[in-house]
Amino acid sequence: MPHQWEAFFDAHARDYDQNPFTFHTEGEISFLLSLYPVPPGSHFLDVGCGTGRHAVELAKRGHRVTGIDISAGMLNVARARAQQAGVEVEFIKADAREFTLDRQFDYAICLCEGGFGLLERGEDPEAHDAE
Repeated sequence: MPHQWEAFFDAHARDYDQNPFTFHTEGEISFLLSLYPVPPGSHFLDVGCGTGRHAVELAKRGHRVTGIDISAGMLNVARARAQQAGVEVEFIKADAREFTLDRQFDYAICLCEGGFGLLERGEDPEAHDAE
């Protein structure tokens, strides 16, 4: 049985990028990279990568990126986004609370909307919205 957050984000994957908070990805990544001296070709882990908007933008700027997300639906959108942009990003279905990878990363980001709140608020998406 899928995790409740998995089902929630699967149901919203197709229209997720129509939310206004997703409209300024290039600026978000430009700001992030202006704060830190990130060498070209750095390897990023994008935790809760969703539709891949940050992962793909980083890849377009020459970085290696691995994105993880609990939602197969979101990852399908992310893979299509990477293919359309002509970049290579590794996307892995994983729960951010319980996963291991056999490699190290130079940087890890978690820029998903409300990501940390999702980790601490329990299993029920409806209860999360009610709080």
